[in-house]
Amino acid sequence: MDISILITNHNYDCTSLLKQLHNLIGASEHQCEIIVIDDCSPSGAMLEGNIRVAQSLSGCRYIVNERNEGAAVCRNRLVQMAQGEWIIFIDSDASVGTNTHFIDKYWENRHMADIVVGGLLHPDTNTDDKRSLRFKYEKQADKHRSAKERALNPYDKFTAFNVMAKRSAFDKIRFDESCKEYGYEDALFGLELKEKGISICHIDNPLVHMGLDTNERFLEKTDISLKTLIQLQSQGKMLTGSRVGDMAKKIERLRLQGVYLSLFRVFEKQITRNLLSKNPSLFLFSLYKLGRYISLNP
Repeated sequence: MDISILITNHNYDCTSLLKQLHNLIGASEHQCEIIVIDDCSPSGAMLEGNIRVAQSLSGCRYIVNERNEGAAVCRNRLVQMAQGEWIIFIDSDASVGTNTHFIDKYWENRHMADIVVGGLLHPDTNTDDKRSLRFKYEKQADKHRSAKERALNPYDKFTAFNVMAKRSAFDKIRFDESCKEYGYEDALFGLELKEKGISICHIDNPLVHMGLDTNERFLEKTDISLKTLIQLQSQGKMLTGSRVGDMAKKIERLRLQGVYLSLFRVFEKQITRNLLSKNPSLFLFSLYKLGRYISLNP
């Protein structure tokens, strides 16, 4: 087996992605498999549809967890099941889009490093005002997601949304399974790659991120990710490498955290109202994250 494509899913219709990948495999000369772990999605039409499509595609397995275990546990299990010399991690809310040479381009660059990161992009437009914050945030980040810019700090802001790895690299490293909730398991993995000296390179081989959260859900996930970060820091992990954590340290050194928190509590409702609007401010979102981090950090 040349390549194992490994996908984690929770409550998302990934049928289109599975069909796209299956078509690319059929057009390539490489032996590939697709394995999906569904992390305890609620039973219903979406889950049944995912299973039905997966079962109709040759070389595709769909495994359903009986309880929610988190992305880190699922990815480690996927690696254990993979038969390929190389593995490609993909999030279930990805789309191949127009990148019809996605598999072949990874294969051509497989000897560049132990870890090869393909990157991600977002749709050009958003027609749903209720998803304006995540869309605006991601489109701003897209401006700095070319392979050339990512290569300037190759381990920084690591994401497993779309990445190929040498199977043997996982003899040295695993995703941290203490990360049960959303957020920072990817960034922590990137830091550990750097610490262990595992080589990484960046190429332009993007997938399109389709699963934009509503504004309300994005703020909820932001809080969850901040709690995850604080938990990791209490364990002596992720002490550097997070922008919000580094900024909070600067405020702490200046002994201004009490002042900032007091001001944040005065304006929190107004800031939140803006972030839930159809034209949110990314500057206010940065202030929101910092305020919530200080509020949540005991």
